[in-house]
Amino acid sequence: MKTKMNFDMWIPTRILFGAGELQNLHRQAMPGSKALLVISNGKSTRANGYLAATEEQLRMAGIETVVFDRIEANPLKSTVMAGAAAARGNGCDLVVALGGGSVMDAAKAIALMAVNDGDLWDYVSGGTGKGMKPAHEPLPLVAISTTAGTGSEADAWGVVTNSETHEKIGVKGAFPVLSVADAATGAGEEQSKAAPQARPAGAWPCFAEGYPRATAGGWQAPQGRRPEPPQAATSRHITPTAAGGRGYPLTERRCSP
Repeated sequence: MKTKMNFDMWIPTRILFGAGELQNLHRQAMPGSKALLVISNGKSTRANGYLAATEEQLRMAGIETVVFDRIEANPLKSTVMAGAAAARGNGCDLVVALGGGSVMDAAKAIALMAVNDGDLWDYVSGGTGKGMKPAHEPLPLVAISTTAGTGSEADAWGVVTNSETHEKIGVKGAFPVLSVADAATGAGEEQSKAAPQARPAGAWPCFAEGYPRATAGGWQAPQGRRPEPPQAATSRHITPTAAGGRGYPLTERRCSP
């Protein structure tokens, strides 16, 4: 029976899910020998032992690592380009993302730019991006979640902010070849310990920020719905985008790093 909910989904990412699964990372076939290990610019990844545990697993798998610890919440294009330069300069053939949605998003873009020339915005199809086709496939990516709810560990897209053009736009990288969601690293632990409404409340602004969009003619909503001004419920989170109103607006809220 056909319904309006029909869809065709293809997710080529292998997912290891459950408490203790990070300890099985070294047993997996790894798609490289030297990894750029991408983490946030905060303290929790080191303080909670996630970085040390991941480095040990990669060492056991015979993978050399180079840590890149500059990812901010709502990652910037400039940070992505710095990460790509670090991957190239250190001869990395693999990217490992250890963190939340911002780290995952940035790592996908870093994997793309580590093997392609030019600027990230050359390959962005929205806003002021040039929409060029990358000459090379991104470096393979392994994603290890430390937060629950973003879903970025199982898709090919990341959202990056261009502070020069005041745009926040999705960038297509590649599906992670392997993802690890281990409650011991916070992915699942948060979900069980937090109040039921905590994660949805945190995720909602990240989801809703793209609903209204700024255009040259003002704020618009999909399919002719009456647009509300930015001072409405989203006023704390959304500011109009520049460059003719194209692309996603920049946000004041900081989504999970």
